[in-house]
Amino acid sequence: MIQGRIYNPATKEYVRNAEVRLEGTNQVDYSENDGSFQFHNVPAGTATISVSYTGYNSARESFTVT
Repeated sequence: MIQGRIYNPATKEYVRNAEVRLEGTNQVDYSENDGSFQFHNVPAGTATISVSYTGYNSARESFTVT
């Protein structure tokens, strides 16, 4: 499982309703009121998520799932 929270350091607030995609899959989640998101059944190895929110630049992050 991958889980995290979307945070905007400029406003010092968590971002709700941001679109979070697990690249290379059809899995999409939207962040909750506290900025949290999660993906289940993610295989081990390298994974990349992308985050989009209207009015902001998109962001990507890669990491290793153990």
